[in-house]
Amino acid sequence: MKVFTPIIASLILVASASAQSATINLGGDACGNTRQCADVPNDANAEISFGASTTYQTAHITINGKTFSGPATVTETSVEGVLYATDGTWVQVSSQWSYIRKQINNGRAHYWVTNYTLTGGAVVTG
Repeated sequence: MKVFTPIIASLILVASASAQSATINLGGDACGNTRQCADVPNDANAEISFGASTTYQTAHITINGKTFSGPATVTETSVEGVLYATDGTWVQVSSQWSYIRKQINNGRAHYWVTNYTLTGGAVVTG
């Protein structure tokens, strides 16, 4: 039994080392009035799309074809939350945004449009 104890301890150490998290830093991206960003620049050269809804307080991010989504704290200038994929894996998103609100006057129609820009952030993979 003493022979197997170091082997089991080694396997546990290898499994915990492979489960370490990685951080992907997000760059700036103009995302329009729907706050849906495609091809977000990042330091991992990953294919990333990212979106959020202030109405429903949800966010979603797709990294190299794998989608994570869920409830998030969404304000005009930030999106924060832990998002999950269907297989139970997760990412923690923290992003900063800027916005420009424009008034549109067209005949009798008067309304406001908000255009969002992702100014940066980070995604920690679990």
